[in-house]
Amino acid sequence: LYAIVDTCQLRRSAVPIAMTYVDRLLSNPLTYDQRSSALANILQDRNMYQLIVMTCLYTAVKLHEQQIISPELLSRLSLGRYSIQDIEAAELAVLTLLGWKVSGPTALDFVDHILAMNDDDASSSSMDESATRDTIAILARMQAELSVADQSLVSVPYSTVAVACIRNAMDEINYPSSASDLQRLSSVMNVGTFSSEVDDVCAHLKQMTRDSANGAVLSRLSSELVCTVPSSKVPKKPTLKREISSPTSVSRLSVSTDRM
Repeated sequence: LYAIVDTCQLRRSAVPIAMTYVDRLLSNPLTYDQRSSALANILQDRNMYQLIVMTCLYTAVKLHEQQIISPELLSRLSLGRYSIQDIEAAELAVLTLLGWKVSGPTALDFVDHILAMNDDDASSSSMDESATRDTIAILARMQAELSVADQSLVSVPYSTVAVACIRNAMDEINYPSSASDLQRLSSVMNVGTFSSEVDDVCAHLKQMTRDSANGAVLSRLSSELVCTVPSSKVPKKPTLKREISSPTSVSRLSVSTDRM
């Protein structure tokens, strides 16, 4: 999914949003109702699962981006396995099962908003301090993106995952003000920054980053995010949505049923 949004030059935050839709679908008992749900066999049918993941990304982009991935493009990405009608029918099924509630925050959103609370302090800080905060934002966002691929974190509140990402980022660079900042964060977020739950998530995320395969992912993400400003800090201009039907290099993409 990240390959698709990168190729289409969309924000990577669309992927966590799409995966929240997938996770909510899989945890909804109504999804498996043979009498009323068109997705009842999603866990047994690999093709159906792939279709739903692609459709959730299509829906997330449509709702949260200024550009739209066309159903024609998704059909091409699936190498013709799914028709335009399949994608549009799947979208209606997804929206119905989600109760049309499709604007909930993700761990990445929490990371951006938590770090944005320090904007006032950052505006009066030195250049070195500002660069340090930018590094924390990059590292925290990378871990938030990695968390999307781990099913064991599905049941963990997104705010808890975000706090763990920020705490790990501060630890990674030995941030000198981490103790005071985390204490203030704990009081504002009503999340114990040093609770056993956050400790567990921190350890889990660190293990993910140490994994050899994810290490390669982190290296790639680092190069892509190093100049990226968190989306919450970028004012959106009211523009008409543009449909993406044939991005460059689309022929090199293939859709996988992995979580990312």
